[in-house]
Amino acid sequence: MTRPSIERRVHRRFDIACPTTVIDENGRELFRVKTANVSDGGALLQPDVHAMEPGQGVHLNLRVPRQTPNTFMYEDFFSGARVIRLQPTGDGSGTATAVMFAQPLKLELEV
Repeated sequence: MTRPSIERRVHRRFDIACPTTVIDENGRELFRVKTANVSDGGALLQPDVHAMEPGQGVHLNLRVPRQTPNTFMYEDFFSGARVIRLQPTGDGSGTATAVMFAQPLKLELEV
C-alpha cells in the first residue's frame, strides 16, 4: 500500500519555458538556461551541463513571456535564489535543478 503524497508547495507551478540567466554571488554570468516550470516561490531549471550544488546561492534573471493579441514581450524578474535539489529528468536526458527564490515573486501567471 502506498501513502498519498503530501503537497508541500505553497505556490502553484506553471509549465513555462522562461529564458533564465544564472549569475554567481559575485555578479558573474555563469550560464543561460530555460525553466521547465516556474512559480512565485521558485523554478525548475532544464537539464544543463553546468553543475550546481544543493545549498548554493545564485542570482537569477528570469524572463517571463507576456502576450496580448498584438504583442509579445518578456518581463524581467531578478531574484536571489538557493539550489534546493538536483533531480533526474523524466526522460533521462540529464539532471534538472530546483531553486527557491529568496523572496516570493509576483509573476501573475495564468493558465
